[in-house]
Amino acid sequence: GGANIGLGTATALGTINNDDTTTFTIAVSPASVGEESGSALTYTITRSGDTQSGLTQTVSATLGGCAGEATLATDYALATADGPSVTIATNVVTAVFAQGETSKTFTVTPVSDGTVEGNETATATLAIVDDGLAVSAVAGAVLGTGVASGTIVDDDNPIYSIAADQVTIGEAGGTVTFTVSRDRDDPLGNADVTVQLSGAAVLNADYTVAGGTL
Repeated sequence: GGANIGLGTATALGTINNDDTTTFTIAVSPASVGEESGSALTYTITRSGDTQSGLTQTVSATLGGCAGEATLATDYALATADGPSVTIATNVVTAVFAQGETSKTFTVTPVSDGTVEGNETATATLAIVDDGLAVSAVAGAVLGTGVASGTIVDDDNPIYSIAADQVTIGEAGGTVTFTVSRDRDDPLGNADVTVQLSGAAVLNADYTVAGGTL
């Protein structure tokens, strides 16, 4: 007679884990701009790796938060030409990347305030945002270079210069008057300036110096 053949486990399920990741980095160019230059620091957020996934991924860049940092509105203004996918709320820039998108930019433009305050940095710190669309939108994203710092160069400091009223004088007599001047007042108060004389002529043997305190 015939034999009965029965099936045990008829199917097996295997899972292929998607290990393709998306890497986000941030960079700034140029490295510095003058406060009164009219130029801006451009920050670029770049997405690399799996950029063709159908998932929307969101990152944020936060400006400031460190000692010595430039202050929003007082020292610089934030802007972007990539709206509406890039939004700005106070000092936080949020960038939404759709399928295939690889970069977003925003700018830091210095505000000229006429105050001597030294050079200041504008540091942007990148973070991956859970946009609520899917867990893998966060799990599949990693940070590369997550911090970028640009420098706003303070050009409000006074500039000092020196000039002579004569180019040459006779050895038998005459005086050359050197005048030290600055182009603006220094709000920090008095400043000490040192003038160093050099050349072939020897002090006290070939000439003498008279003058007040600079």
